[in-house]
Amino acid sequence: MKLTLRLVSTFLLFGGSSLFAQVPGMMTMQQASVPQGTDLGANTTVNAPGIALGNRVKLRGYVDFRYDNTDIEFMDHDKRFRTGVDLDLLIDFSPVTSEIHLNASGNSGVSLEQAFIRYSFNRDFNLSMGRQLTVMGMESDESTGLHQVSHAYAGDVAIEDGIQSGSSAMGTFVGLGGLENIGRKKGADGLWNTADDTGVAENDHPMADDLPGLPQLRRNYVDGIRANFNNARFGLTVGLHNGLWNTAESHHLNDSQIGIDIAAALMIVPGLEWQMGYAYESNDAWDESIAGYNTAATTWNKAPANAANLVPYIPTGDHISQFNTFLTYKTGGLTLGFEYDNWDIYALDMWDIMLMGNYQFNNVFGLTLRYSHEDFEVDGLRANGDTDRFTLSPSFSVTDNLTILLEYSHVSLDSTALGGSYDADEVYAETLFNF
Repeated sequence: MKLTLRLVSTFLLFGGSSLFAQVPGMMTMQQASVPQGTDLGANTTVNAPGIALGNRVKLRGYVDFRYDNTDIEFMDHDKRFRTGVDLDLLIDFSPVTSEIHLNASGNSGVSLEQAFIRYSFNRDFNLSMGRQLTVMGMESDESTGLHQVSHAYAGDVAIEDGIQSGSSAMGTFVGLGGLENIGRKKGADGLWNTADDTGVAENDHPMADDLPGLPQLRRNYVDGIRANFNNARFGLTVGLHNGLWNTAESHHLNDSQIGIDIAAALMIVPGLEWQMGYAYESNDAWDESIAGYNTAATTWNKAPANAANLVPYIPTGDHISQFNTFLTYKTGGLTLGFEYDNWDIYALDMWDIMLMGNYQFNNVFGLTLRYSHEDFEVDGLRANGDTDRFTLSPSFSVTDNLTILLEYSHVSLDSTALGGSYDADEVYAETLFNF
């Protein structure tokens, strides 16, 4: 087995430089040139590539077919095929432009990703309004913008791929499991819900369905308005939105829910770009879900008879915020990236980092190596954990429009909610046709 792995590694690392180089009739993808400016805040609609449907309308998109095999130790083994289609309409009536992005998959049907109008006051300044992609984060929201199959962070993959979602993800990956038993005492028989239980009553505990789940943290599509500036070397965007992470119709500006973000990017020298941003959302969903318990806990703790048997409070949190910064360097066939986030998600404090390197050996073969780490803990509770994720992903450009990507990722997860450490192995195979 070890010999086989060594042979495969040798083939990928050294044989890829000449792989497919002389195959007759094969169309090859040109290596990326060095970026001269940043795209943040720019009007990228006007000069975007695509299929011309007329003088003012372009169509672009891709078809994505994937095989996923995810094996989480002691928890879940999921194998499936996935098929997705992404279509973008780009409309140019300068100085007014518009984009409509649609996504379709076999699992969720057709969804509206983005639909916005942009008015350009001049070459550098524009205003965009409608449903737009959030700007915090280094990785693209679309498969055609990635150097591998999956996104970097274990928590994101778990939510996006349906391994864990909502309050289940909050319990497993964040360490908030067991809230239904906090502040309660076991009976003499060692079981919950016995006649001699003491502490906060069961009906005062937050139910799993009432707790807000761990939201998708990156690459959300949100309704709002943005002011944008871009002079090629420097980009700036400031946005006001209904919400950045909670996009439910019930949470809007008239219900005290508001999301703001600001991001700036600088092309230090051609190919070397630095971006930094901050996002904040006022959100009372967590506090509302635990209010009944904390009220009951206060009543219990004030009773003289319970002085020696006080129960803990569930920590409060009425907002979500993110600080994000990343640095990318692109030259010839080499792409390097480093990203750092600092999160405040209700009662959860989390930070993460990601390191990524991709090298395009020739017009056909490329290889990506990536590492990401997440570290999280909950205010006032002994709940914490971390993840480490390693990725190896070779890619093969069959033609200018057809790419095959393979990926192997390994995750180590340590969480107090799980009571120890667990491993997960992920294998992906993707065929990507873009037009």
